[in-house]
Amino acid sequence: KWTKKAVQTGMLLDTAVTPSGVTVGTSIWKVFVSTDGGENYNVAPVNGVSQSANTWGSNKENLALVGNWVVSNGEGTKPDEVSGVATSTDSGATWKLTAQVPPAYARYGAFPSDNTWYVASGIWGSSADKLEGHRFSSRMHLDKRGYSYNEVAKGNTTAPGASGWFGAVSKTTDGGATWTQVFTTNEEDVLYFNGISCSSETHCVVVAE
Repeated sequence: KWTKKAVQTGMLLDTAVTPSGVTVGTSIWKVFVSTDGGENYNVAPVNGVSQSANTWGSNKENLALVGNWVVSNGEGTKPDEVSGVATSTDSGATWKLTAQVPPAYARYGAFPSDNTWYVASGIWGSSADKLEGHRFSSRMHLDKRGYSYNEVAKGNTTAPGASGWFGAVSKTTDGGATWTQVFTTNEEDVLYFNGISCSSETHCVVVAE
């Protein structure tokens, strides 16, 4: 049996559920969490945009969100943006950010063990012959009212790849403290990475478009 539940946000992107029933969801505006089986959803204390919600750990009771996160630098200063993974080990009550995933543009993740994780990164070009990349988080900007959505926005034009398209896979073996880029697309490739799935620490598949 399926039921519907309204959530006070816009453009829902992804969701994950732990075995105990904790639900995390991502959207274009906020991250939200339910700890009562989906009866009520509350805004999580983490600021950013993620298209990839996951559970991880030996019991799959921990939460992980892959994307771009805003970190406050104090009153009146511009916040930093960190491209990486936001993790929670207490049902979404508190969140911790990993180190930056190279070369940023973090999009999707796979978590085959407690400390070994993979992140697929990428941008897509506006054309096959221009170095004009787009990424989901580049369509967002932070202002006094919160996040706003830009219908068209250019990303980092210094990204690798003559085509303006780029894909990479990065790996951590220490729970996000450090990352190593283990695979990249060729310079002439016109593709970027989407989802990634791992059956073990050494066997993964990443898809591209």
